[in-house]
Amino acid sequence: MSAHDGKTDILGKSVIFSDLTTQQRARLSRLAVEHHVKLGQFMYSEGDLLEYLYVVAEGRLKILKHSLSGKDVIVAFSGPGEILGNVSLASDKERFYSAQAVLDTKVLAIKTDDLLSLLSSDLEVGFKVLRRMLIVVDQRLTSALRRLVDLAAERAEHRLAYTLFTLSLELGHTLPFTREEVAQMAGTSAETAIRFVSRLKKAGVVRAPRRKIIIMDQSKLGLLIGASPQA
Repeated sequence: MSAHDGKTDILGKSVIFSDLTTQQRARLSRLAVEHHVKLGQFMYSEGDLLEYLYVVAEGRLKILKHSLSGKDVIVAFSGPGEILGNVSLASDKERFYSAQAVLDTKVLAIKTDDLLSLLSSDLEVGFKVLRRMLIVVDQRLTSALRRLVDLAAERAEHRLAYTLFTLSLELGHTLPFTREEVAQMAGTSAETAIRFVSRLKKAGVVRAPRRKIIIMDQSKLGLLIGASPQA
C-alpha cells in the first residue's frame, strides 16, 4: 500500500470527507502531510493562525481555552477521524483554542489555502465537504449548548460524576487526566474534585495513581448520575 493509500484511508474516517469517493480522497491526500505530536506537546496554541486543517489519524488531543481567570479550561477532545480545532477555511484568522496531546498522536495537516483551491476547482468535492462542515458545526454548537445547560443545572459532585462517566464511555476505564483537569472539565474547583475522587476511592469506584484516574466500577459511577454503562 502506498503512502497516499494510507492517507486516503485516514481521510475516509473523517466525517467532513466521508461523502467523497476514494478517487476524490486520493486527490486530497496528496495535499496532506503527516505530523507527530508527543504526549504533552501542543499541536498548536490559542492565537496561532488557521493555516492548516488537521485530521487526527492516531492518538488523542485535548482542546483548551485560556480563561479570563488565567486557567486553561478543557472544552473537548479530538480522536481518530476528527477535525482538530476550529472547522474553518479562513487562513488569516486566529485559533480560538489550543490543542495538546494526551497520547502520542499522529495527524494529517492540510494547508487551508491548498484545500480551498481544490474545493473551488472541483465543485462536486466542494459541495460535499462544505455540506459536511456545516453539519459538524451544527453538532458542535448543539453539544456545547447542552453541556452548558447540564453544567449550570447540576451540583458540582454530579457534574464531576457525569464528567468521569462520559469520559469512561469515550476513552475506556483508564483516564489520562489529573483530578485538576477533571475539575476543569466539570467546571468546578480542584479542591472539590480532589475530595470527590477521594470518596470514590474509598467506595472502590475509582483508583487514582499519578496523573490518571482508573474507573473500577462504572456501574456505581453511572448510578450517581442516574445512568447505566450502556446509556
